[in-house]
Amino acid sequence: MAAGKDGWLAVGYDQAAPRRPLVVTSADGATWQAADSAAAFRPTRSGIPATNAAAAGPAGYVVVGTEGASAAAWTSPDLKEWERGTSAGQRELEGRPGAARWMLDVVGGSFGYVAVGGSRDAKGNHPSVWSSSDGRKWTLQQLPLPTGTGVTEAHLTHVAVRGNTLAAAGIAATPQGLVWLAYVSADGGKTWRQASGLSGAGGAGGTAKLTVTALTATPKGFAATCASGTAGAADVVSLTSADGASWTAATPGGTGLGGDGDQRVTGLAAFKGTLLGVGRSTDANDDQPVLWTRPVP
Repeated sequence: MAAGKDGWLAVGYDQAAPRRPLVVTSADGATWQAADSAAAFRPTRSGIPATNAAAAGPAGYVVVGTEGASAAAWTSPDLKEWERGTSAGQRELEGRPGAARWMLDVVGGSFGYVAVGGSRDAKGNHPSVWSSSDGRKWTLQQLPLPTGTGVTEAHLTHVAVRGNTLAAAGIAATPQGLVWLAYVSADGGKTWRQASGLSGAGGAGGTAKLTVTALTATPKGFAATCASGTAGAADVVSLTSADGASWTAATPGGTGLGGDGDQRVTGLAAFKGTLLGVGRSTDANDDQPVLWTRPVP
């Protein structure tokens, strides 16, 4: 979901096979209208669009996702008229079978828009960042894989912005399993460097075996949540950073955040000095929503 000068924008996809894009808008958050019937969201020869994330910025609203093997973006100045984004150069959005590209999250700011996701080639997946000044023309930047960590491939799943600093997080594959991966940009997405390893619970001394589930900016920096453990037996780990470069992990525990079954916080927002989290707790007998609050770390 994103909020801008003309109202609210929420995106996702339905449970049809193949799934279809869902794009809805609202002037006040109470009454919503579907916008996915616009011509810009119709399938093309590349495939059926899937809309993954939205952002508001100086030029209006942006939606990012995929279309077949390609990354895809859409933009609107006012939530009424929509057009597709295109590559600024050659094939910066376009993929092909075996060499796909995908956008999973996006933010807007004074720098324009930055989306994150992945690109695949013969060597595997690579963490990828796209930037655009207006949401219409997009430029791709592939980030280097971490060295000396055993990472064989990776991609980014989340991005958050605080001022001109962007923090991006995702997952990386190693022979020992999936691990936490993070990068930071201090100049609005122009240049990036890998964040340092985690300290604290689950991360002392190196890269943690965590899967990021949510990321947001706060008045004091950035906050994230991860899942620690195997599917069906994962607990919530809370991550905090003042600058997006150095992260500290802690295990909050408690009902809905740890214990038997699978616990995940999949959405975060800072509001009036409080960090709000939403997610779910699932075991063999029950599936319950989780609502979590803590002071902004």
